[in-house]
Amino acid sequence: MAKRTNRGHNPGKIQARVQALLDGVQQKLSSSTKPLEVAGVDNTNVDLASTLNAILTRYVAPENAHQAWQLSVHARAAAETQDMASIDAIESALKNRYGASSPELLAFGIQPKKESPRKLTAQQREAATEKARETRAEHGHVSGAGVTTTPEKQPPQPPK
Repeated sequence: MAKRTNRGHNPGKIQARVQALLDGVQQKLSSSTKPLEVAGVDNTNVDLASTLNAILTRYVAPENAHQAWQLSVHARAAAETQDMASIDAIESALKNRYGASSPELLAFGIQPKKESPRKLTAQQREAATEKARETRAEHGHVSGAGVTTTPEKQPPQPPK
């Protein structure tokens, strides 16, 4: 009794079954042999080989595409350092040409550098410090040498 072929439905097993059938058709059936009746239709070895090749192509093409995709992903990963260096160099050249804070950089997808706040003069710093002291004093948040406390807070009384 012959061993049964594993009739799995995953693509790899189907591909192996089709390849085995194709090999058998090419080796055992010739143009001089009687046509093989398949599903009520007589098929020559050429018809069978054509049908099996079409089926095999549907299973081999995705595998080839997957391998090509994997190669493409590996190539992209290998070139990433060089690509990032090129991108950084181009962005740097654009910033040098237009200025790091120029709104024209937006056309290239680069966020312009924000303008840093202007530095205060000594008089402006003095005025801001004085205003802050007045505000703290007005709200009752300053006592002594800059130690902040909350107004009218009594220490907790021990239980009797």
